[in-house]
Amino acid sequence: MVLYSAVFLAFLALVCGLIGSLHPFPEVNGIAPKLRYFAAHRDDYELLFIGSSRFYRQIIPRQFDAQVEKATGVKIRSFNFGWDGCYPPESYFLTRKLLALRPRNLRWVVVELMDINPLLNEATTESLRMAYWHDWRHTLLVWRRLDALEGHDPKKWKLTVDHGTVFLKQFTALGRSAELLHGQLLGKKPARDKSPAWAGAEGFTPGPDSLMAGEELRFFEQQVEQVRRNLPEAPMSPALSNALIDLIAEIRAAGAEPLFVIAPNCNPLENFKAAPGNVPLFAFNDPNLHPVLFEPAMHYNGAHLNEKGAAIFTRLLAERFGGIVQNSNALPH
Repeated sequence: MVLYSAVFLAFLALVCGLIGSLHPFPEVNGIAPKLRYFAAHRDDYELLFIGSSRFYRQIIPRQFDAQVEKATGVKIRSFNFGWDGCYPPESYFLTRKLLALRPRNLRWVVVELMDINPLLNEATTESLRMAYWHDWRHTLLVWRRLDALEGHDPKKWKLTVDHGTVFLKQFTALGRSAELLHGQLLGKKPARDKSPAWAGAEGFTPGPDSLMAGEELRFFEQQVEQVRRNLPEAPMSPALSNALIDLIAEIRAAGAEPLFVIAPNCNPLENFKAAPGNVPLFAFNDPNLHPVLFEPAMHYNGAHLNEKGAAIFTRLLAERFGGIVQNSNALPH
């Protein structure tokens, strides 16, 4: 009986793997069109930004490129692959997908440094956005992060089970056979992407042109003041450190150099002081060092810079990056 069960499970894994290999990248809202765009233009870029909305809405590639060239004489072209809510492990999954496209001229991969997010949005647990990155490797990464949490909080075990459930549905391709039958096998072509706003701005989309007011503004100012007074170093979990070591190795194997950035924010748990392997880390989360990035006039909400603030953040980032370029031969061709 044990032998039959093992054979069955092995056969199931083989079939599921085959089904998964036949499927194109799922139509994840927003992300799939961006991935197709980059795939079609992958050899045009030397630098790739990957992160959450704090990259997507706050790093302006064309401004960044122009300032780097002006300061160093090195001409580069960058693409912003940030997206709303794209935290690790999802961002690491996407990094690997982008590297697998083998962009010939890629020299730098700039990754937003955040802790692994083990939370699941109850409203979107069944969504394609939540499921598509749940392969074995990245589900295991979440489990390792959950395992490191102290105590026996019931939420910890519920999240462990919930992530496992999403993984099993993704692994067994539940519901995707019909998608394959009606799409790829019957010759139905996906709808052509409408040209999104970011397509004309190398992946960047600014936030709304508005300012905080009332309780939102008061809460933001309190957060900034608290961080200004006390911003202790945040320890890096072994799960995150090991995940970064693996990611660094894969970026370098693709012929590029990694660089990590902490975007402006008021979360003291993201105050990492160094990245593994002496990889450069640019941190912009200290209001004492970068006060302009924490001025309310530069924000449209407590977590994001407006376009004016994004231009300042982009300039500061380009200045720091330019210093590396001047001391490196990684970019010139």
